[in-house]
Amino acid sequence: MISQQYNWKYRIYRNGSKLSASFDDIVPESVNVDIRADMYYPYTKQRTPFQQVRLVQYYPDKELREFIKSLIPARSTHFRIWNKFKSGIIQGWMPDKIHVVGASSGYDSRLIAKAIREIADERGDAWLGQTVFVECGGEGKNFEKIMKILGWKNYQIWEPIYDFEYFKDIHERFNGLCAYPVNQWYDEYIKHWKQEDIQYISGYGGNVSDAMRITSPYLLEKHRKKRMTIHQRLNYYFQHQYYYQISAFKEPIHSLHPFWSWQYIAAVAGTEHRGVRTSVWLAGLHVPECSHIRRMTILGDVAGAGYRTVQAKELKKMYEWFKSTQYGKRSNIKPNPSIEYNRWWLGYCIASYCEKNNINVC
Repeated sequence: MISQQYNWKYRIYRNGSKLSASFDDIVPESVNVDIRADMYYPYTKQRTPFQQVRLVQYYPDKELREFIKSLIPARSTHFRIWNKFKSGIIQGWMPDKIHVVGASSGYDSRLIAKAIREIADERGDAWLGQTVFVECGGEGKNFEKIMKILGWKNYQIWEPIYDFEYFKDIHERFNGLCAYPVNQWYDEYIKHWKQEDIQYISGYGGNVSDAMRITSPYLLEKHRKKRMTIHQRLNYYFQHQYYYQISAFKEPIHSLHPFWSWQYIAAVAGTEHRGVRTSVWLAGLHVPECSHIRRMTILGDVAGAGYRTVQAKELKKMYEWFKSTQYGKRSNIKPNPSIEYNRWWLGYCIASYCEKNNINVC
């Protein structure tokens, strides 16, 4: 393979005959805005909120087609999957960078933390270099327990202040328009380091790549489960990354997503372990010392604590600004304080983009 991991950031925009991987290059001086019912996650069926701008239909590139074609699925043991996961980290590791690991209380995070610990024990401090684990999603309490148990001292817990200023230029977080207000893979990190100095490492894909399993409970069309070969399954899921997972989120220039490494995906693809996610299964076997620590839930524990909610006075400022914009004046979208996907944040992102770039809303 040419690269070491699946390119889940694939995104090409078009405006007439003009094509570009950059949303900014495609947007005309005047746009018609249309937030449709299916635009909750706004990039379905090649549409964007700007009628003049569309996404190009995703087709697997040659590299991906060759990967699927050459794959020989096998019922991998958990040791094989674990070793392939670690191998993906080793191959993607950039020794001259500051390694910033985005983490939480989740199973994917504890797997990455344990894998890096084992590799560092084998290869020494010179390999590890400067590595720091960062939690900035409201799961600091349980995240810290995991760090201490696994012997990590170089970790940080950040608590972003979600005020009016934080969302001032919301559109700059994305390559496009998004119905989500924050970018925890980007915003906070570039406030602390220069992008070119760090390698960002995430647990993204820990559940998404799980969908390639023979016995996956996440098959979107369950009635097809029995008659899909593993190659059909892989094609099906990689194709549907376009609709559900390929992201407009920006990320630091140098990024590593171990759960999307070709090695890990190939190992997981043919594995059967029913009724549990691969990350949960692996964590129970390879990070048993943390099994008693509960994974905090975003919409439950974190949101319930008020962490993912914009305060009323700040939301009022945002709404007043929104209604002062060209798009906001003609929109009936109401403010929503929840840090979650919703139409309010998409509208706010549209207003932000149009104001900053002097785009006329027809």
